[in-house]
Amino acid sequence: MGPAGPPGPAGQPRPLELRTVERDYTVPALARQQALTSPSCPAGMRIIGGGYVQSGNRDQPVEKLDAYPVANSNHYLVTVSNTSPTAVDMKVFGVCLAG
Repeated sequence: MGPAGPPGPAGQPRPLELRTVERDYTVPALARQQALTSPSCPAGMRIIGGGYVQSGNRDQPVEKLDAYPVANSNHYLVTVSNTSPTAVDMKVFGVCLAG
């Protein structure tokens, strides 16, 4: 084998393809350790992040216990406890990356 040749020109950068998937929940009053998940990412995409938001009445406290992407099931997981005497509406979302 001879010596390696000179490096070739740089290729064009590929734009990132991101997609957000989301699911709505109603967490019952005084419910402890409720596991809420985003939908799984579409085929050909992988979970890279996510989050949650408490929609509606934010006067009712919700305690976040965990929040992280789950690679083997390709979704975002949030575990909460609703410490209020009323139900609370939440939305969990995942951020998916193509490739």
